[in-house]
Amino acid sequence: MKKNIKYLMLFLLLTLNIIACGKDEAKKKEWLNITFIDVKNGDSAFIQTSDHKNILVDIGVGKREEFNFDAGLIRVLPFLRREKVSKLDLVVITHFDYDHYGGIFSLLEGIKVEKLIYNPPNKDVFGYKKLMSLIKEKNIKTKSMFRGEILNFQHLKISTLHPPKGIKYSKENDYSLVYLLECGKVRFLLTGDVEEEAIEELVKFYPLLKVDLLKMPHHGEKVRNTINFLEIVKPKMVIISTGTNNFNHPHQDLIDYFQEKKILVYRTDFYGDIKAITDGEKIKVKTKQVVLW
Repeated sequence: MKKNIKYLMLFLLLTLNIIACGKDEAKKKEWLNITFIDVKNGDSAFIQTSDHKNILVDIGVGKREEFNFDAGLIRVLPFLRREKVSKLDLVVITHFDYDHYGGIFSLLEGIKVEKLIYNPPNKDVFGYKKLMSLIKEKNIKTKSMFRGEILNFQHLKISTLHPPKGIKYSKENDYSLVYLLECGKVRFLLTGDVEEEAIEELVKFYPLLKVDLLKMPHHGEKVRNTINFLEIVKPKMVIISTGTNNFNHPHQDLIDYFQEKKILVYRTDFYGDIKAITDGEKIKVKTKQVVLW
């Protein structure tokens, strides 16, 4: 009888250990996930860390005279509700183009936001004063970030690669925040809308930068040094956030380049929301249509 009890206890201990290991393994399988939300002709990326920190980078376009679409209200908030997200720990506005920040007003009215990262615009921007009032009303903490500054989360390091402090550019897009996300051995690069001048800076300061996944700058636009930039970062896969438009995004030369180099391309206008999951070793991509590795 005692032997039976001893064997039973040993069996239970082994079972519990297997369950615990299984839970640890399950946690490891999703150290980080990033969903590139389909916001038509705009950008929005939702990041969830292994310690359940919720981060949103850009919010897509907002409704105004020339846009009959509010991405914050129609796409981003419904997505967050489906994901059972009740609070955003951090929201980042990469730059003040309306297709990246316009949905912020609906977002701030619809969900609690702890902190907002942005660098003030270098020109008069539609809705900026309204945003400042809303931030004050909602008591949201704010922060600016420049090259060299870092954010640390469990299994995730976010390094700011651009812009440097005090440099002037001819285009507002070139002030975009550029983030390198490092999770274990896996690297993601989020590039906002950087164009020629900013890309030149990135190539100059990070000549050895290589990444696994690249969110293409400016919806897949091609400028003079885009191909050179791609040759340096050597992505295995790219995300292009775009919609049905007349902006020639993405540029056909880039599509041809990706095909030639056998780089996987995921477009929000083709796939809708695109989710990239990593365990720190490899990336798994999920779309509405199919699961891709």
